[in-house]
Amino acid sequence: MRAHAIAEALRNQTAELETVSERAAERARETGDVLNLRTRDLTVSSDRASARVEDLVEILHRRTGELLEAADNATVRTHESADALKVRADHLGAVSVEVTGRIDQSG
Repeated sequence: MRAHAIAEALRNQTAELETVSERAAERARETGDVLNLRTRDLTVSSDRASARVEDLVEILHRRTGELLEAADNATVRTHESADALKVRADHLGAVSVEVTGRIDQSG
């Protein structure tokens, strides 16, 4: 009788263990499914972010080129203005010397 009770208790515990194991396995599958879904969502988000960053890099590259071109043009114009001012200053200096010479001769 005692052996029969022990065997019955073991059967009951085995049945409970099977039930708990099945629930644990189901929860593990559900968790795996959720993780898989979240991983896919993160991959999509990452791909979108990566594409957006690539777009921004392209925009920055293009704008940098435009700024460099504008800076080069400004530098050329600044040099041209400086050259023109030097020519005018030289001319004014020559005119000033000539005027001073005429004033000295008439004076």
